[in-house]
Amino acid sequence: MLKFSKPRTKLISELMSSDSLEQQQMIWTKKWDNKLWDFYLKIISNRFLWKHIIREPGFRLIPKSFDVFTYMKERLNFMGTQINMKQSHFTNLLFYGKYKKDCLLPQHLREENFEIIKQNLHKLEIISESLTNYLSRFNDHITAFSLSDFSSYADEKIYNNIWNAVIKSAKDEAKFCERQFLIKKNPESIFSEIRRNSQLENTLLHTDESFIYSFCVGKIMKS
Repeated sequence: MLKFSKPRTKLISELMSSDSLEQQQMIWTKKWDNKLWDFYLKIISNRFLWKHIIREPGFRLIPKSFDVFTYMKERLNFMGTQINMKQSHFTNLLFYGKYKKDCLLPQHLREENFEIIKQNLHKLEIISESLTNYLSRFNDHITAFSLSDFSSYADEKIYNNIWNAVIKSAKDEAKFCERQFLIKKNPESIFSEIRRNSQLENTLLHTDESFIYSFCVGKIMKS
């Protein structure tokens, strides 16, 4: 449960028990989003805190020109006004650290998907190896890539090396999805094979429940 939630336990209960999105929006805009909330966001956006207290290793990579407070404010306001927080598994974990009864579980935890997952477990392979090393074994082979926010921890050289390995191992027209948090990258400016789908990126930005991320998605065109 987030530390800021303790002084706002009653207010969180109101938000997470709203009967409609309209009611949740009203509570968020009238009661939650105030000067106290801005003060808290400014504290957790403070670079000194991240560097010297939290000691987040990837924070040194965030450009000084990037406004962390404004970005977090925008994305959390999106959460409070556009996402059904009672049903969202992301907000349940954010506020409670667990899934409550009204929460819509992630797809892999839903009862109706249990047998499908069970029957396909043999298709999963867990690799404990650097991504670049693993991909170096393939040429024009992989059809899709789901990439975490590796830009949060990869400097420019490592980031480009990873994308170079992705492109080398990808089949023509392979799909990719990269999540980005506080460090926004444009790999298409380095690699001509990357074709981003801005329309799909915008759709995901406004529909994906992990609302703190933006997306770099598209196809790898090698022909």
